[in-house]
Amino acid sequence: YQELEEQLKAHLGNRFGRTGKLPPISEETLQDTYHALLAVLDEKNDESVDTLIATLGEYELKSEDAVRLERIKIARRKSDWSTLKRILEEVK
Repeated sequence: YQELEEQLKAHLGNRFGRTGKLPPISEETLQDTYHALLAVLDEKNDESVDTLIATLGEYELKSEDAVRLERIKIARRKSDWSTLKRILEEVK
């Protein structure tokens, strides 16, 4: 599994123009970003939501948070605001 994980990381990193490891995210930054996302969801401010999602993508996330980020991205692409809110409320 570790070999497959490394291959996927290398493939996805190259796909998005990343060549090195991403810096790890601090728990404080992660929680602050989740809370900020939740706050702007009520406004349905696409630009702010997209910026905050992109910010999370600039860091190495623990597997649980990486999965959550993918769920967030999918819901955002569908403009499924209620699912986005539900995902972010799970973090509390």
